[in-house]
Amino acid sequence: MTEIFGTVAGAISIAALFNNCVDCFNYVQIARHFGEDFSPYQLRLDVAKCRLARWGASIDINNDRRFSFVEPADPTIVLAQGILKEIVARFEAAYNVSRRYEARTKEQGMRIFTEADLSPVSQRLHTRFDLLTRQRYKSLGLIKKTGWALYDKSYMGRMIDDIIASIEDLEKVFPSTPQITRQLVDMEIEEVNDEQELELIHNVAEGLDPVLSGASKNKIVEIAGKNSAGKITGSGKVNIGNSFIAGSFSNSHEIRVSTVNHVDEVNTTEPSRVNIGNTWGGKGFWD
Repeated sequence: MTEIFGTVAGAISIAALFNNCVDCFNYVQIARHFGEDFSPYQLRLDVAKCRLARWGASIDINNDRRFSFVEPADPTIVLAQGILKEIVARFEAAYNVSRRYEARTKEQGMRIFTEADLSPVSQRLHTRFDLLTRQRYKSLGLIKKTGWALYDKSYMGRMIDDIIASIEDLEKVFPSTPQITRQLVDMEIEEVNDEQELELIHNVAEGLDPVLSGASKNKIVEIAGKNSAGKITGSGKVNIGNSFIAGSFSNSHEIRVSTVNHVDEVNTTEPSRVNIGNTWGGKGFWD
């Protein structure tokens, strides 16, 4: 296995090294004793992989000729190569830790999770992240069928944090424009219109990928809307929120609300009524 990692980070161009580096994420497995933490740890790994793949896409690493040389003259490219090799080294260290654990553990303690064990929402996001990253790098399959499992939560957490730190270094060495980065991030969530999925992306990406976390939070506001009031006084009736009259829609209809309704102050008197929100359907509470 050491030879495999040597090939992954050997005498190759930075473009090939980048592709191999992204590929390493695909062979990390998670032990069953992670329990309910399996989904968040898997998605954190996915976010790190997606951010690395985004960086490569943002500088067009697989098409720009300057990234194709095995021995580049540009010192900045040499620096980036070193950072990518650091990421590969972290995966190699994780592999070695895994093998040491397996050598002293009974078979029952080595059981691993599979994608089928993810919650439905997490599974959809995992699949989406995987499809996106596959579009942004070229897999050479150098370490196919050599997956290994991580058995220690704290070790996996540190590994992901270290990889994120290296990705941040890459983004400083070869920065993209904010516009390109935002376009790539928008692509990552453009087909995600479920509030629960966006909340999960926001929570998982927080601390790992600020741009993705922020974009998902903004989209939640866009699709969910907001109804609020600052101060309410008086004896009249005030409704804050959207109203859906149940008998007015079939079960197949989906209504997505993106409006923001806010009133700083409401002062009512009997028998006045104030509705802060939207109403769909026929006669309802206010009729």
